[in-house]
Amino acid sequence: MEAESGAENEDANQYVYLATVSHILPETLAATDLCDISGLTRQEVGEMFMDALNNPDAQSTGGRPRKDQGQRVEKIVVFKELHEDGSPHFHVCIKLCNHMRFVATKKTLRGRHKLPSHWSCSHKHFCTTVRYGYIPSEKKPTVDAEPWQWTFNGKELDLFAESQEPFNAEAHRKRREKKDKDSITKGSRTTFRKLDLNSLIISKHLHTRAALLAYVQDFGTEGMQVFMSKYQRNLNQFIEDAQEWEEAKRVATREAKTDWELVQESAEAVCPHGDACSYCKAAKAIFDANSRSVSQSKLAAALRDIIKFGPKKTNRVPFLIGPSNCGKSTLLYPFDDLFGSKHVLHKPALGSACGSLRNMTSTGKRFIFWDDFRPVEYAHEKTVPVATFLSLFIGKNAEIQVSQSFSDGNPDVQWKHGCVFTAKKLGLWNATQNVSEEDVRHLRNRVEEFEFTEVVSALHDVESCAPCMAKWIVKGAADYDLSLGLPAPTANGSGVALAVIDGFEDIMKTARLPDEFAKACRAEIAELGAVAVQELTREDWEGLPCWTTLRLFEQRRLLKSLS
Repeated sequence: MEAESGAENEDANQYVYLATVSHILPETLAATDLCDISGLTRQEVGEMFMDALNNPDAQSTGGRPRKDQGQRVEKIVVFKELHEDGSPHFHVCIKLCNHMRFVATKKTLRGRHKLPSHWSCSHKHFCTTVRYGYIPSEKKPTVDAEPWQWTFNGKELDLFAESQEPFNAEAHRKRREKKDKDSITKGSRTTFRKLDLNSLIISKHLHTRAALLAYVQDFGTEGMQVFMSKYQRNLNQFIEDAQEWEEAKRVATREAKTDWELVQESAEAVCPHGDACSYCKAAKAIFDANSRSVSQSKLAAALRDIIKFGPKKTNRVPFLIGPSNCGKSTLLYPFDDLFGSKHVLHKPALGSACGSLRNMTSTGKRFIFWDDFRPVEYAHEKTVPVATFLSLFIGKNAEIQVSQSFSDGNPDVQWKHGCVFTAKKLGLWNATQNVSEEDVRHLRNRVEEFEFTEVVSALHDVESCAPCMAKWIVKGAADYDLSLGLPAPTANGSGVALAVIDGFEDIMKTARLPDEFAKACRAEIAELGAVAVQELTREDWEGLPCWTTLRLFEQRRLLKSLS
């Protein structure tokens, strides 16, 4: 049994082990204090292993205290199998949170639980240990149908999926090469397949047509060369497929995270340029030059809120406006690197009414960055109509016009991710023949303007840096909260308290205003430095950015409650 499961090596220091608890002969059982395993359940065996792994005897560890106190097991599966005489034995598949040597655990099992065990060190991946107990084989056609399992996160394991070997390009290519070598000795031929090509491209880093063809011509087998010649016109697509295959795990991991989590993750990363980062220097120069007109912390907070919650009535789209060369776009270019350019929706072509926003309906888009975007001009040309703009950037459903060659209708879309615009200020909000003054006023209510006034020299050749951009957004947003008397966000990203303004709650209750407005209004009043509503005049209230988000009768109720 031990020979089949793998050899022991007391010096092994790894994450994965396959332990075996064998049946004890009656004469050995009578002569020792060992436990009779015939009466044990799978769960009992698993709990013994868990106890010994998490709490090994001090004398078994050589006298050195453990550094990693607490749970050491990530997941564990116990299989019960029978010998020909009907006596049981157990296989225990173990994956640890950190690598460790098994000797102390083995001694603890023997001393505390009277359980002898054999630890196989030949398994490098959890899948091979589960496969040994779960998948029938020629030598072991009968396997345990009801194994016991435990996981650190409480999720049930799909043991069939857990028993499958993860794809590794290098390993797949070497298996392919072994088949080719064996076929030569047998005088047979092998078939070169698409998955073989993926592993070749990935493991040998052959990401261009020329590099791939050159390698196959010089080092490929006859089967490779025949495959390449047959599908030569499709090589570009094959290379893209291989790159997508290679990046799938990383992309899936990123997709499981929220947009704001990606920003926070980037903020914790080390700047790849170090002290020589041109973006970091440029961002500082831009904010220093425009410190009188733009609050860096307020812009950071606006970006954070739009990324976390998407556009809403009280959560408007940050709009950076100003003359050329003032650094608006330079500050935001790293969003392409942070989310990936394929996941950022860029400005549609002016005048392309049909299908101009079709990419909004595609999956994977996580951010809108419309650089040099003029809402009135785009509405005038019907590229982004007024009604569409107003619905999209308040978080409501909007119907997107698409080519009927590819669709049987105009699909609805609701944008719930982050977005930011930039534009030159001159003539930005001038009404046109197709866009009235009333339309302009509504368009303007959907954005929060940050006006840059100063031209910044030496902005040429600024290299984009996502970590540095994420750092000033995360830190600036936290600073903005502190300036309003708000505490730092909790671990789940939510705030706790709000700024205290005397009389504010009574006003909001009397006027029966929406909670979203109250939250935004409180923050804007606190930013003015007020500590009581009595300090504000009617002009102060009507000058608040959130005032325009109220409907007519909501404004009347608020003014009446103030009097």
